[in-house]
Amino acid sequence: PICHYVMGISMHVSTVISVTLPLLSTIAAFLGSSLPFVCVTLGLDPAVIAAPAMTSFVDVTGLLCYFLIANKIFQLFGMEL
Repeated sequence: PICHYVMGISMHVSTVISVTLPLLSTIAAFLGSSLPFVCVTLGLDPAVIAAPAMTSFVDVTGLLCYFLIANKIFQLFGMEL
C-alpha cells in the first residue's frame, strides 16, 4: 500500500485500511440503495426512516468489518490482538 511507502505508516495498518475502505464503500452503497425499498415493503415512509437507519447500519457494519479485517490481517503478520 502507498501509505506505507509515502507516509511511513506500518505495513499491517496500511493493509487493513486499504482493504477496509473499498469494502465499506460497497456496503454503504448497497444499504443506501436497498434500505428505501425495504422501508416501502414494510409500509414505512422511506424519507423518514432510511437516513437514520442507514447511518446506524453503516456505522455498526463498518466497525465490525474494520475490526474483523484488522484481526485477520494482524494474525497474517504474526501479531495477536
